[in-house]
Order: sequence, then structure tokens, then C-alpha cells
Amino acid sequence: MASFCFISAQFLPNMGGVENYTYNLSRKLIERGHTVSVLTMNNHDALSYEIIDNIEVFRLPCINLLDGRYPIPKFNDSKKSIMKRFEEKKYDKVIINTRFYILSLFGARWAKKKYIDTIIIEHGTQHLTIDNPILDYLGQIYEHIISRFVYHYQKNFYGVSNECTKWLSHFGIQAKGVLYNSVDINKILNLTNQKEIDFKEMDIDNDSVLISFTGRLVKEKGILNLVNAFLSIYEKYPNLYLAIAGDGPLFEEINQIKNEKIFLLGRLPFERVIALLNKSKIFCLPSESEGFPTSVLEAIACKNFVITTERGGAKELITSNEYGTILNSNDVDLLIQSIEYALTHTTEVDKAISNSYDRLCEGFTWDNTADCLLNEMKVR
Repeated sequence: MASFCFISAQFLPNMGGVENYTYNLSRKLIERGHTVSVLTMNNHDALSYEIIDNIEVFRLPCINLLDGRYPIPKFNDSKKSIMKRFEEKKYDKVIINTRFYILSLFGARWAKKKYIDTIIIEHGTQHLTIDNPILDYLGQIYEHIISRFVYHYQKNFYGVSNECTKWLSHFGIQAKGVLYNSVDINKILNLTNQKEIDFKEMDIDNDSVLISFTGRLVKEKGILNLVNAFLSIYEKYPNLYLAIAGDGPLFEEINQIKNEKIFLLGRLPFERVIALLNKSKIFCLPSESEGFPTSVLEAIACKNFVITTERGGAKELITSNEYGTILNSNDVDLLIQSIEYALTHTTEVDKAISNSYDRLCEGFTWDNTADCLLNEMKVR
């Protein structure tokens, strides 16, 4: 049995795709008899050390830049104390999530000095953006520089989708393969059989059609385009509603423009996200940038018809119109057309839901990803 260490700038209690990836893959490795530790940033004033579902978690003190999206470690006595405890353990394998964090560079250098077999997993397909042309340009320069430093220390790169591996080539990095983002089908099935969302706050009946969105409320997720598309057509469809689960910089803007048919639910725990998806029929994620969105996988697991963009790995699951709708942009008119198609082509939509669910169960589970990881890292 092997001792794994994930180095990931974001982890629980922070919620997001990378966090879910680290947690679920860790749990699957533990089920196989391996041990797992996570070295991360303490960007939620959590405990500096704790055990979560048999995962040892070490959190370093940090400065939260960009509303917590880019934590930078503090080099103080607290960090030294945590690192001393972290390094008391012996690690056989290191997995670094996302190459452009300071912690990723630190981890790549540390693992090389310790002669530990290491891989780096890419989760994106586009430069990080904060919707400021000057700062975005400077950020791109920085991302290229830090990527070269990380590559200097570690050469084994993978992506959570084929699109992520293509994106790595933008930095002159040749990926070794794909370790797909996945879902726990059984966990989701158990939740959908047990949990129900409180529909009193949504005030809709069982004959209504619910479109759902789950994710961070930022420009690159295309949420404003989705809201504008919905506002353009809702009067044509009296039983149509939109539910938005998530938080972020655009929350207040959406709150100002929404109407009684749009429910802005804020950030929801995982169980309630699944309950929401279980009640919705259509899931729409019109992103401008994605790796392989967990939200799409969860929506398909809850048997939603998915409308999303070609950004990232979703099109590796939704390979044609027989599985869902992949848009070449998140243009409002295209979103309107796609939503209206889903509302008026019931037979085709039901078939696509069944096809995508079957494909998800066949190839996008944590058992499959764990098998691939163990094979790539030569662990039995």
C-alpha cells in the first residue's frame, strides 16, 4: 500500500471542482487501502490540522487574494510548525492540483528535493481572468512564468479532460494523459432517494419545468447570459422557472435583475445541490472557461438534459446531440434556441438524458479514475 499526498491550494471547507476532485479521489484511494494526506491553504480560518473522512489535512496560513480565488502562503512561524508536522510523515506519491498557484510551485520543488514520484493535474482550459484587461494581461504573463518554474521541477503533467491536456501545450508542456473528473453515482442515487428541496421558497408546482444552474457566480461561467436568455423567453412558457445555486461577485447584480420566476438560492451544501438537480429537467452551464465541470457530471447523474459550451471536457461526455447540447459560444440567442429546443422536443430530450446517463456510468466514475491514477503512478 502507498502513502499519497495531494498538494492543492483549495480544499474543504472551500467548495469547488478542484476541491471535489481531491476529496473524492482521496476517498477512493483510501477505500483501496492507501493512506492520503492533503496539504492546502487555510483560507477559511479552519483548523490547521484535522482528519476528514480518514484524510489527514494540513492547512498553511495564507493571504486571500482575488476574493479567495488565489491564496498565497504566509511564511511565518505557524507555517513552519505545520510543515514540520506535515514532513514527519513519509510520502510515496505526490499529486499536485493546478500548476499556477504558489503552493503548487512550492510543492513541486519540495517533492523533487525529497525524490518523491510526482504528477501535476491540470483543471483549466483558459487563463484565469478577473475581467480587467490590464490585470488579466499581467496575470497571463505571471501564469506563463510560474508554469515554466513548475515544469522545471516536475515533468509529469495530466489533465482532467483532453481539453485540459491541449491547454497545457499552450505553455509548452506535453501532457502524459488524462485522469478524468468523475462522480460517485451511488452516493448521488442515495441522496436523490432521500432528500427533497424545500419548494416553499421556490413556490412552483409539479407541472413546472425547472432550469438549473449550479456554480460560482462569475462572468466566465456565463450566468448573466443565461439570466438574460431566460428573461427573453419566460413569458412564452408560463410553467418555466430558473433556479440559480451559487455565490460570487455577480450575486447582487443578478438579484437586481431577476424576477419572480428566477430563484437565487445562494450557496448550497452538496446534498441540497443534488436535491435541486433531481427536481430540475434542464441544466445549463454556458461557461467561457472550464476544465471538466463537476456540475455537468452531477446534472447528468441526476438525469437532466444538459446545455453547455464546448469549453472544457463536457463535450467528451456529450459527444453529439444524442447526448445533450454543446454550444460553440454562450451567445444569448444560442442559449434561447437551445432552451426552446429542450422545451419542445420531449422525445429527443428524454433519449439524450438516457444516453448521457449511461455514458456517465460507463466511463466517468471515481473507480475508473482511481484505476487510471494507480496505473499511471505504478501503484498496485
